[in-house]
Amino acid sequence: MEGHENYENPVDLAKIRLCSEKIPLVLVEHFLLLDRLLAEHRQYWQIRAFATFDRPWPHGLQACVNRLSVEQIWQLDGAEDQLADLVEPWLPVAKVLNGLCAQYQRPRASEVLVDERLGVGVPGRKWCQIKAFAEAMPKPMGSVLEWCAGKGHLGRIAAATHGCEVHSLEWDRRLCQEGEELAAKHRDKHSVHQRFICADALLDGSKVHIPRGGMSIALHACGDLHTQLLKNWIARLGGQLMLAPCCYHLTKDLNYQPLSHAAKASAISLSKADLSLPLQSTVTGGKRAQRLRDVEASWRLSFDLLQRQIRGVDEYLPLPTLKKAMLAAPFGEFLAWASAKKALPLPKNLNLNACLQRGQERLLDVRRTELVAKLFRRALELWLVLDRALYLEEQGAEVEVFTFCDYQLTPRNFMIRANNPQTQGL
Repeated sequence: MEGHENYENPVDLAKIRLCSEKIPLVLVEHFLLLDRLLAEHRQYWQIRAFATFDRPWPHGLQACVNRLSVEQIWQLDGAEDQLADLVEPWLPVAKVLNGLCAQYQRPRASEVLVDERLGVGVPGRKWCQIKAFAEAMPKPMGSVLEWCAGKGHLGRIAAATHGCEVHSLEWDRRLCQEGEELAAKHRDKHSVHQRFICADALLDGSKVHIPRGGMSIALHACGDLHTQLLKNWIARLGGQLMLAPCCYHLTKDLNYQPLSHAAKASAISLSKADLSLPLQSTVTGGKRAQRLRDVEASWRLSFDLLQRQIRGVDEYLPLPTLKKAMLAAPFGEFLAWASAKKALPLPKNLNLNACLQRGQERLLDVRRTELVAKLFRRALELWLVLDRALYLEEQGAEVEVFTFCDYQLTPRNFMIRANNPQTQGL
């Protein structure tokens, strides 16, 4: 059967499905299942849709996605279960992966009540995320460090809700000053005891701010920033940890550097492009943002097709970051900018409309390819989260992984909550 081509026999997949539904949340077992399935299906998600025209997929799957309209692609982009149903004849693994990820979507029991007045001035979606984070926090056993704090909204709510002392670490001095002012407004009425530390979280010296035996918290700390927190927390014998990681691709390393022994033994090697896959979600973007993304993508692809023709080289030529203001300019100005960046003379009498149309057609093909890759984005993110969780377990911590808020509120809703028994009595 075409859909089971990656398995020695179809029963193997059924066994994995049964196992994934019945095993308890033993993190290493889940990681190894995810690792195997992701490795065996890498041709579906480790694919550079912009750079290549090839789809190493079953013919039936290609025909299925080729029938999808732009509207259907947008609709399926945020509907993993519907998408898994659509491709099940060729990719039954999609439902298995969805089932594995769903085991971490547990009902959230609110342990605290957050005063809504503390959220005045905080954007609505961000406020809901902060509330959900605070409600998932256990009672701090000592002082609390808020890592990569920004204006310290999370730390301020933690201080008021749990009656604890909070130190908020942030490298931007302006944000520290604004955070201090906000904390001062709530100091008396809501018993907010919060002070700011202006420091670079990536420097080795940042570890001294981790409270020994205390709690460290971080909401959507990016890439190297949150991995630095994990390492510092272990080194300083932190007592409790609450981390919602984000932006795994924001790292100094060209390729992903695994943290746990299990991930280091994996056959999967991840580039920065691979690490960006979990972030390819339209949940938090409006129609205008979607339109601008498509305009920029179609322009870039138009230039890509053109530069292959000019150079006589069939390979992708990436362009630097584009100022968003240019998207309001005519398409011809973009082509002039792109050709200047790559020192490529544009053909005389270039038909701009035909060039743009080819880019738009190419974009539709790219979006169809990306849609199949996105079947694996949640599983890949869970793989990355479990790598971090297993690293903490290997260092002696007790670790939980769960979703702290609804996916529609933020796709980055995985939470790592850890407790270090070694710090008892500190």
